[in-house]
Amino acid sequence: MKSNLGQMGPIGEDLISLVIIVLAIVTLLMALNTIYTSYVVRNAELDMYRMAWITADKLSTEWARTDPSNVTHSRLLDLDRICKNWSSIPEYGLNLTVTDLREKKRLCSCGSSFSNETKIARIPVALRFNYTDVHPGVIEVRIWRK
Repeated sequence: MKSNLGQMGPIGEDLISLVIIVLAIVTLLMALNTIYTSYVVRNAELDMYRMAWITADKLSTEWARTDPSNVTHSRLLDLDRICKNWSSIPEYGLNLTVTDLREKKRLCSCGSSFSNETKIARIPVALRFNYTDVHPGVIEVRIWRK
């Protein structure tokens, strides 16, 4: 009884190749998970940017000045409408700011405080103070997922 190792079984003979196959499958699954996760995150960020731009454009239309003949001038904001009527978006947090660029002052800010994962959309607008006084301005929409 010099060697009492016994006969090697079929699993014992192929153990190294089985370990290599399992490691290869795990590596492949990790790579696929990384690719899919980055794709989903990138699309979620694009959706947030898109939602911010759509919201800013919609607000510039809602807050636009309507003259006595019922003509709406898009992106020429009526100061009486700014930050008065805006609706929240389900699953998103919003913070809206309208800034007068000539006077360098914030005319209004509404919404909740924003988080670190905020996406920002800024669109240029004109702010009409009276018949002769029109200032350049910006609507800034900050949006994030709740």
